[in-house]
Amino acid sequence: MKQHIYAIILFAIMAVLLIGCGEKEAETGETPGTDDTAVLDTSGTIITVAVIDKFIKDFPTIQNMMMERKDELLKRESENPIESGEGARAYEKLSADLKTKGIDFESFMVIYQKINLAVMYINVKNQLDQMTPEARQQKINQLQAMLDDPETGEEDKVEIQTAIEQLKSPELQDVQIPPGISKGEIEVISSKWPEIKAALMPAQGAPPQAVTTPQ
Repeated sequence: MKQHIYAIILFAIMAVLLIGCGEKEAETGETPGTDDTAVLDTSGTIITVAVIDKFIKDFPTIQNMMMERKDELLKRESENPIESGEGARAYEKLSADLKTKGIDFESFMVIYQKINLAVMYINVKNQLDQMTPEARQQKINQLQAMLDDPETGEEDKVEIQTAIEQLKSPELQDVQIPPGISKGEIEVISSKWPEIKAALMPAQGAPPQAVTTPQ
């Protein structure tokens, strides 16, 4: 249980830092964010086996330092400008201290984000690939009921109709690779997943993202 709580705190900190970095980039115009959430610019870091190996090697050091400073780092999401400023300075200090150990924290967070993107993509693709004809028909029936509902808006009907047509096709369309990561990078992450999982997840519990093992 203690390890599970430890994991939740750690991944909560990472989520705060990812959002904080993205918002800073969006404000400065360096990287356009999405309508819903700002994300890190992932274009400068290409995932390779060597990059993943260094990520795994560096993770324990980063993990320990982040947990030691968790209270200050979590202030970054505060609506209080004084506290959020303290959190931002704590992040800068963490980044500088890690740099003395040969670790680029910005690059580390980009890699972490790409790992999340890859795992989400793989999980969705696996679910679609494993969908039985019966499950597909059940989903079609559910969507058809929504389509026939007079309270469903016209824009929603267009999206629902498209989804129905896709489900009725002989082969489900390929899942679109999310922006910010390439097919080759997803393949590298998939091949290294057992090692990544062992580094990111303690013996008990899993991170809040409920990441599952790619198949």
